[in-house]
Amino acid sequence: MRWFKMLLLFFVGLGFVGRVAAQEPPLETWRVPFPDLGLPETLRLQGAVAEQTYFVPLAKGIRATYLEADMVVSPDVVDGYVEVRSQDRLLATVPFTNTVCHVRVPLEQARVQDNVMPLTLRARIRSDDDVCTTSYVGGWLEWQQPTLTFEGVPQSPARIGEFWPPVVHDVHIVVPPAPSPVEAEAALRIAAAVAQRYRAVRPTLHIEALREDGPFPPPSAANPTLARLWERRIVIRETSAVNRLTLDTDDMPTLRLEGSPDALRMQSRLVASRLVSAVVARTADAITLAEAETVGRDLITFAELQPPTLNLFGVGRMTIPLAVSQADLGGPVKTLALRLSGTHTPPPETAHATLSVYVNEGLVHAVPLNQSGFFDLYIPVAGALLQRDNTIRIQVDYTPPGGNCEIGAHPFGLTLSPQSYLAFERGGSLPPGFGRIPQSLLPTFDVAFDRLDLAALRAAALLTAEWQRLTRTPLDPRVQSLESVVAARTPALVLAHVPDNASAFNPPLQPTPFRVLDVNGQEIFTMGMDAPFGVLEAFEQRGRMVVLLTQQGDMPLDATAQKALASPNGWYDLQGDVLIVPEQGDPVALSVRTGAVRVEPLTPSRTMWWQRLRPLVYAFLLFGTTLFLAWAYPRVVQKQPKDG
Repeated sequence: MRWFKMLLLFFVGLGFVGRVAAQEPPLETWRVPFPDLGLPETLRLQGAVAEQTYFVPLAKGIRATYLEADMVVSPDVVDGYVEVRSQDRLLATVPFTNTVCHVRVPLEQARVQDNVMPLTLRARIRSDDDVCTTSYVGGWLEWQQPTLTFEGVPQSPARIGEFWPPVVHDVHIVVPPAPSPVEAEAALRIAAAVAQRYRAVRPTLHIEALREDGPFPPPSAANPTLARLWERRIVIRETSAVNRLTLDTDDMPTLRLEGSPDALRMQSRLVASRLVSAVVARTADAITLAEAETVGRDLITFAELQPPTLNLFGVGRMTIPLAVSQADLGGPVKTLALRLSGTHTPPPETAHATLSVYVNEGLVHAVPLNQSGFFDLYIPVAGALLQRDNTIRIQVDYTPPGGNCEIGAHPFGLTLSPQSYLAFERGGSLPPGFGRIPQSLLPTFDVAFDRLDLAALRAAALLTAEWQRLTRTPLDPRVQSLESVVAARTPALVLAHVPDNASAFNPPLQPTPFRVLDVNGQEIFTMGMDAPFGVLEAFEQRGRMVVLLTQQGDMPLDATAQKALASPNGWYDLQGDVLIVPEQGDPVALSVRTGAVRVEPLTPSRTMWWQRLRPLVYAFLLFGTTLFLAWAYPRVVQKQPKDG
């Protein structure tokens, strides 16, 4: 009897385990290109000894199994090898010659910490040239079109703090069809936060209508697994019934923002901030979040700017690149200076080491490095070199003693102090126009609509997200009435379905039929009365910058914004102060306030009226002719003599 009970329990337990195993979802496998993870589309290593580390984000329940790429080397390369490491673990050693080859590296043993997998490529390259020459040109290898193979089952977030995944491709912001100002403000704040959090990935924003009784708009991905993995939905609804932030996980993770105007502002600020990761519940009722105070500053350290490295080690040419926009400095600046300090290897006798500093590819300072082993430099930058988006390159050129550039030559090391800084003075250094955006919109800017609908909100969200991608500094849009924005002095974004509603801002171009003339009076092009078009303008009014988006004819505001930003570089490519966006054809940029072109309104003429009325006249004549024939034909037939 005892053995019988034991066997019975064994088979019952076996059946239970089988049922549990059967309920587990099967593992899925898919390949993801590096750019879809916010990583470079080409992995490049240069020099006799080169190393680069990449941090691969992983969602919960997902693991990486393989890294694949096509490896290409420069013509001077003879052979070498690449080590693929994950912290202290060697995953693979890939030898290569001067031919193209396909690389496949297993990643099962890679280390993962906090949903991040570090991968280090360490190359040893043997070239026909010496190591000094290869530091200037040649001596490189590239892993092109790298892809990762993933497998697993993505886990839905269990709490509000897990709502934002490491990578997101589509964000659906759902608002009522006629959103209120506070709903629109919450949507814009979240759009800016998404652009800032996922700058490398550039997720697509969807502004969608909330259906009272119907389902939500479907996910962009047809595969439910990919929807849970790459997509997020945020529902914003102003109501007096509840004040609640709620996490749902149906077809995709969804965050509901519901409540009074004050509650929606607090909820949207929390969701947009890094503090949201601290929320451990699925529902938050009472949220109080103090606004961050804006403190005026006149310097920023390299530790805050986070350059890719502060250390150089090797021979030949070595660089530390740094990208910094005026918006990263908190607003427009008119002067800039660099304070660089650090330590370096004292160069031996007959060796040469030079430190050079370039701003926007202009050489601003160069100094030989001596036996002291340290440097401390203050370098003013000419105002003419300043741009909206600036690149700073700190370059060291080192030649070993006697010009000995063979492998094993005495290397040179330099460490830049993280307390090195950029000092600046507030003020405008750029002419009014698109080049002043987004730095002139800090610390806050107003957003005004002549009619608040989904098309206008989509356009405002597209522009706000695009500006946020240009800076590390968070943007703070605040929706106000059009009347109050006209009288204010705060920077503003104005969206007008009817051009006359924005005439109080005195824009450079009134979007009525016009023609554009050059300085010699020659006509460049014409926008006629029957041509729908949109206009994007950036101009100064009453000492503040205003961005105006408006339309003429049947050209929706969201279509205008989307077409204006359709170029690969988006806002970077805009020049001047006016962008004309025709329904058909490419946008045209103008500099109107500088006098580079002259805009003349088109007055109705006989020719223009004839062009507008000609189709109606032809239709009337055709209709009249048809009526006449219908009336005359029976009478003509009746008057014909009968045969015989």
